[in-house]
Amino acid sequence: MKIGIYLSSINRELGGGARFESEITQAIAKQVGDQFEFHLISHHPTASFELPHIHIPYPSPSSRKRFWGEKLRLVSPRGSHAERTKQILAAQGIDLLYSPHPSSLSQDIPFVVTCWDLQHRVQPFFPEVSTIGHTWNERESHYRETLPRAAAVITGTEQGKGEVEHFFGVDPDRICVIPFSVPQTLQASTAAKPPWAPDKPFIVYPAQFWPHKNHATIILALDKLKKEYGTELTAVFPGSSKMDGTCTEGYIESLARAHEISVNFPGFISDQELRWLYENAQALVFASLFGPDNLPPIEAMSLRCPVIASNVRGAEEQLGDAALRVPPTDPTAMASALQRLTSDKVARADLIERGIQLTKSRSMQHYIDKLMQLFDQLAKYRRCWAP
Repeated sequence: MKIGIYLSSINRELGGGARFESEITQAIAKQVGDQFEFHLISHHPTASFELPHIHIPYPSPSSRKRFWGEKLRLVSPRGSHAERTKQILAAQGIDLLYSPHPSSLSQDIPFVVTCWDLQHRVQPFFPEVSTIGHTWNERESHYRETLPRAAAVITGTEQGKGEVEHFFGVDPDRICVIPFSVPQTLQASTAAKPPWAPDKPFIVYPAQFWPHKNHATIILALDKLKKEYGTELTAVFPGSSKMDGTCTEGYIESLARAHEISVNFPGFISDQELRWLYENAQALVFASLFGPDNLPPIEAMSLRCPVIASNVRGAEEQLGDAALRVPPTDPTAMASALQRLTSDKVARADLIERGIQLTKSRSMQHYIDKLMQLFDQLAKYRRCWAP
């Protein structure tokens, strides 16, 4: 069976989704066997991947508004461009499309998509999923058109599976749960201390400056930590601020200044710098209000960085007792967790060890094995009609 991997823009500044997409594709490229033939399908050069490449031109400017674009990698295939795409895929003999992201390139052949979250349904009041950038209606239209039509939808948790079934009526037998794997690029990198590194104890939180990333609660928690426990920590907030209308960096900076909290805003950083931060931080404070799947907590755990994480839907399933899970909007609980990690060496060491044990079960090979099993199941259906 010939499988096309539909790759969106690999722009690391767009966040963890880009890292996930790149690493999954690299791992698939290393698979050996004659059961599946993989081809890379994209709108841009992909010289870094050792796979045959099928180029699909971007739609014309007049029809491009129908596409969600590279930033969110969500595409609704329609019109003349969809017909041209269908012809290209047919000429190449593609039997199945696989997307390590939420978009389908074409619905004229069986396709598999990866659904990270449906937060526009869970928390529709956040501007970044409702009114700014891609609106609530656009997101709803995309998912309603894509998820029910998919041969399979991949999620990272049972919570995510339940949301796909509940919100869009997808048959649970077509929803495949494969837990996120530990990101490999940091594992392969060498730590490099950045020139701007804090000279005092610090916490780290790599995240784009979207409102849902909840940097504000971290600032309030650090203020409580200082006033109630006498413990002062610097916050390091790596992350790109290249966003449309919802960037909170300036607001967070003013909030930190008002509470006299030391914060470092280094912008987008290298893997080497991020690894150093994880290896030297008091903790990763993962305050995001969105779930149910998130990559940074397991990324940090794999590098022996203790994790305080928002107890959002799916967090218990994904992280278990390997993180200190706190109510994400409660700065008092967050401050208490920070105090525990900075003052109790035994508790800190125990949490680190639990994180290591969790990540051992989240290898990239485990993810790929599950993915190949899904492809094998779908191949038994696809063989029922001619290519």
